[in-house]
Amino acid sequence: MDNNATRARVNRYIEHYGTPNKFFAKQAGVHHTNFSTWVNGNLDFSLRTLAKINNYIDRMIKGIAI
Repeated sequence: MDNNATRARVNRYIEHYGTPNKFFAKQAGVHHTNFSTWVNGNLDFSLRTLAKINNYIDRMIKGIAI
């Protein structure tokens, strides 16, 4: 996935579950300041960071706690 696709996925997840950005960032292993900047479209993450974010969403959707 690329930055835009992952950003859209994160926004859908956060909106659907009402998850605060800071909580989501911590759980996904991303610094909340960078996460906020990225969500607003002012930063692009590496493929490795995108994978961490997508893996976190996948685990939560499947109901697998960390």
